[in-house]
Amino acid sequence: MWESILKTIAELDIRDNALKYFTSSKFIVSVLLLIIAAILLIAVKRGVALFIKKSAKLTGKSKKEVGQVPLVVEKVLTGIVLVLAILSIFQVNGINVTSLVASLGIVSAIVGLSLQDYLKDLIMGAHIFMDKFFVVGDVVRYKGTEGIVISFTTKTTKIQSMSDFSVISVCNRNIDEIAKLGDFQKFNIPLSYSEDVQKVHRVLGEITERIKEIEGVKSAVYKGTCEFQDSAIIYRINYYCDPKDKWTVWYKVIKEVQEGLLAENIQIPFNQLDVHHYTEK
Repeated sequence: MWESILKTIAELDIRDNALKYFTSSKFIVSVLLLIIAAILLIAVKRGVALFIKKSAKLTGKSKKEVGQVPLVVEKVLTGIVLVLAILSIFQVNGINVTSLVASLGIVSAIVGLSLQDYLKDLIMGAHIFMDKFFVVGDVVRYKGTEGIVISFTTKTTKIQSMSDFSVISVCNRNIDEIAKLGDFQKFNIPLSYSEDVQKVHRVLGEITERIKEIEGVKSAVYKGTCEFQDSAIIYRINYYCDPKDKWTVWYKVIKEVQEGLLAENIQIPFNQLDVHHYTEK
């Protein structure tokens, strides 16, 4: 009989404690934290899926090819959200997590230092995808090398040199060193001080008109005198062409300038050293 009474009292005590907990602020806050964690996990999943979809569209690759790294990021973010949610719920319910947080902080610092370059590549890769700073086929310059972007992922960008067709791979964390080239080209022409200036202006103006007719040249303009050097006056012609055609057009422009100057008997000077000899009388 007494055992039955004690058992009933114990059950009533458990029910009272359970009722108190489920109606307490701790339980409500715990539920809210779980809801927030669920929302964040859904946002991460959808964000990564959207990123993969846009990346596949921009690069022309399959979702599987561009999704390898983003899916790893999704797993990392999912883990972070779950850990933070669990620690927060423990703390709300009176469980001391200070030592656990300290341990996680040390581990996170070590992991962060070892992965910082990797994460920088991912962040800058996302920046390329979202801002469309360049796309496959654009001409860029990287550390003096001008080339065509032949592929890029969230980690690296591959550039094929236009001079020797070699391929270089650039980590996306160095993307701030890459410049996208435009259509503008300048062509400097050194001529002797002894040449008739008015004749030079006339001839170079006529040459500029012929440069406009070169295939690939969008427009050209003769700018006139731009610099006085020790042994020559520098004249300039500016023209515009697709950067992919830069060298093809460049050689045609050189040929046009050379032939035009020779036809008018205007000599292109070479570096000379003038030696003046004085004799005592």
